[in-house]
Amino acid sequence: MRQRLWGAGLIVVGGLLLLSPLLLHAYDMVTQNALLVEAPHPALVKSRHVDLKPAALEPEPPLGTVIGTIDIPAIHVNAAVVQGTTDSLLLGAPGHFMGSVLPGESGLSVIAAHNATYFHFLNRLTPKDPIIVTTQQGQFIFKETSQAIWPANANLPDSSAPTLALEACYPLNALYLTSQRDIVFAQLVKERPARAFVSPKTLTTGSYSAHMDSVIAQQYNLHLADNNLPQGTLTYHNHAAPHVFRQFVTSEKPLELLSQAVHMILAYQDTSQHGQEHLLQSLFLPGQSPGLNPFWKMTLVQYIDRVNYQITLNAQGVATAVTVNAPNVLVDTHHVAITWRITIIQHELYLDKVTVQNL
Repeated sequence: MRQRLWGAGLIVVGGLLLLSPLLLHAYDMVTQNALLVEAPHPALVKSRHVDLKPAALEPEPPLGTVIGTIDIPAIHVNAAVVQGTTDSLLLGAPGHFMGSVLPGESGLSVIAAHNATYFHFLNRLTPKDPIIVTTQQGQFIFKETSQAIWPANANLPDSSAPTLALEACYPLNALYLTSQRDIVFAQLVKERPARAFVSPKTLTTGSYSAHMDSVIAQQYNLHLADNNLPQGTLTYHNHAAPHVFRQFVTSEKPLELLSQAVHMILAYQDTSQHGQEHLLQSLFLPGQSPGLNPFWKMTLVQYIDRVNYQITLNAQGVATAVTVNAPNVLVDTHHVAITWRITIIQHELYLDKVTVQNL
C-alpha cells in the first residue's frame, strides 16, 4: 500500500537542489520538447456532467517515465511530467514524487518543479485558475484550495479525495536548497476519461553551449563539488512583453543557460589558475582579451558569498547575455568582487568582459 503521509523534505531530497544539475548534467540536458514526444496524448471523451470518480489505482511507473503533461495557463506552464524528482530529471521537467498516487487517483499526488523554471510563478495561482493534468487515464482538472509557505521538513496532509500538491523551493528566485517550500494544494473539479490513444507529434528544440576549447572539458574538473561555487539568486533584465517573458521563464531554458554559464566561469577559473593562456583566450569573444585576471596562477580560490545571476532577454524573448556576480571571493590572501559578462550568440556563450574590484 502506498504511503499516505508525505514529508516535504523527502519530496525534494536530491530533487530541488539546483547546485548539482547546474553542473553534473550540463552536457546531458533533458529538453521538454523531447519529453513531450513521449507524453500520453489520449483521445478524450467529451465533457459531460457526471459525478467525479477517482481514477483506478495504477502500478507505480518506473523512474524517468513520462507519466503525462501539466498545463497551467495562468502561469504559462505547459510541460511533460516525469516520474521521479532526481536532480537530472527535474533539470528538464516537473517531476511526480514517487510513492504518491498518480494525478486523479484517490489520495495526494505531488508534483515538484524547480522554482527557477516551471514553477517560478507558482505564488500567482488563484483558486479560479485551472490546473490540467493529462495522463494515460484521462484529463484531470484541479483548482487551488490553499497555498502557503511550508517548512522543508513538514509533513503534507493526505486526503481521501483526489488531491494535487504543487511544490517548489521558496523564495522563488533562489538557486539553492532553501529551508521553505511554496506549496499549492488543489482539488479535482472535473475529469475527462481517456478512450483511446493517438500518436504525438515529433518536436525539436535547440540548446545552449559554452564556447570553449574541447581540451578544457577533458583536462579540468568543472564539477561544483570540487570548485565550491555556491549558488545565489536569479534575476532578469527583461525587454520582452510579459507573456513572452513568462514563456521563457517557465521552461527548461533558464537552467540550461545557467548550466553553461557555470561551466564558463569554472573553466575561466581553472585555466587561469593553471596559467593556460591559450585555453583561457578560447572562452572569450573574438577580439576580446581576459584583461586583469585575479585568478592567474593563484593557489586558493574560495567563493565566500553566494554567486548571483542575471539573464538579459531582448524584445523577442531571446536570451542575449548572462551576468554572473561573485560579491566576495577569497584569492590566496585577499578578497575581490568579480563580475563576468557573458554574451550569447546563436545559443553559444562567450565571455565578453570581466570586472574585478578589490574589497
